[in-house]
Amino acid sequence: MIIGYFDETANAHQDFVAMSGYLADDSNWSALASDWGVLLDQYQIPFLHVADFVQAKGIYQQLGWQEPEKNKTIPDVLDAFIGVICQHTIFGIGIGIDASKFREILAAVKKKPKPEVFCFERILGGAVAILDKLQWPEPICLIFDDSEHYAMKAYANYCEVRRRRPEVKQRVAMIGFGNDELVPPLQAADLLAYATQNLQDRGGQDAWLNHPQFSKLLSSSRPGYGKTYLSEFWDASFLEEQRDNLVAIANGKPFIV
Repeated sequence: MIIGYFDETANAHQDFVAMSGYLADDSNWSALASDWGVLLDQYQIPFLHVADFVQAKGIYQQLGWQEPEKNKTIPDVLDAFIGVICQHTIFGIGIGIDASKFREILAAVKKKPKPEVFCFERILGGAVAILDKLQWPEPICLIFDDSEHYAMKAYANYCEVRRRRPEVKQRVAMIGFGNDELVPPLQAADLLAYATQNLQDRGGQDAWLNHPQFSKLLSSSRPGYGKTYLSEFWDASFLEEQRDNLVAIANGKPFIV
């Protein structure tokens, strides 16, 4: 069975929304969890929350890895976790959207989808398309962070997408929620979501190619291979190009891009 672990993120003003995650089979996720646990023990941290980690905040504040005399640095540690992701995940998906522009375009539509629902739909549709291309007919299980406000929203988003996209319903076997402090694959999704939000929001789609560290998330552990990765950035100009299409789907028509 294929399992996808996903995380949603947004900037401080909620005018940019992104959803990202990785998919793999049971054996790959088991191997990732094992190697992830080794790194957590090695670096003496209980879990990886990237937003706090890169700023040495919260539980990471006393580690001292920003001091020059230390033998390890925050980028070094992130590289180690990124290496585990590259080794054990099969493919990744990251969808970002200019939420304020999306809302503006659909302002006059009576029953308008939310930007996060749009991201959810693109994630699920993209996952099914990639699995079909790889000729993997297995059903998909979806796992999200179980934070109180997000878990309810994620399930509501899924229900709405399932109504709109019957073919998705036929491929999704289960949707569940987990404690990201205890589930390493959710921490991996958090890392990708952090990178997607920061790179797309600040630098657009091409920012992935130029970032010295986060571009490694798109790599495979095998030399000469890249990781299968679907990345979409619906910035203001692209949303404007798709205005008629977006209004059509908000009114129940098929989505064509």
